[in-house]
Amino acid sequence: MGIPQTYHAKPLVYSWEYRTEDGKPLGAVARYQNGDKKKDIVPFFNNGKPGITLNPRPLFGLECLANHPPDKAIFLVEGEKAAAALQSIGVTALTSLGGSKAADKTDWTPLSGFQNVIIWPDNDEPGEHYAKAVYQCLMALKKPPAVKLLQPEGLPE
Repeated sequence: MGIPQTYHAKPLVYSWEYRTEDGKPLGAVARYQNGDKKKDIVPFFNNGKPGITLNPRPLFGLECLANHPPDKAIFLVEGEKAAAALQSIGVTALTSLGGSKAADKTDWTPLSGFQNVIIWPDNDEPGEHYAKAVYQCLMALKKPPAVKLLQPEGLPE
C-alpha cells in the first residue's frame, strides 16, 4: 500500500489495513513512534499520501462481517490495535477510524441487522466518551443491535 517507513522523523511501528466487506483494500492507518514519546497515528487513504477524504469513514475489520452470523456478538473496541488483537484470537472485532473523538464520522450501517454488539472502550475518560458516541450511532441504525458495555473492574486507566 506504499506506507512511508518514517513520519515526522518517527519510525513506522505498525500499520493496519482497512478493507471493504468483500476484502478489497481501502487504505491503512499507521502508527509511528520513537520509544516512549508521543505516537502519531496517520491514515493513508489517498494513494499513499497522509489523510482521508472518505465521508463517512469505513470501519476497521469490515471484512470480518461477511461470514459473521447475525446472532453472534460483535465487539466494538477503541483503536485498530485492540481490534486486531481480538481478531488474532478469532473474535469478530471492529473499530472506527480516528479514535475516541471520531465515532460520529463513521459508517455504522454495516452493523444494521446484527443482533448483539459489545462495546469495550479504553478504560479512561476518552473511552467513556467513545462508548457513548458509538452507542448513539448504533441506536440510529435502521435495525439497531442489542448493546452491552464491557467495563472490567480493577484495571488502571
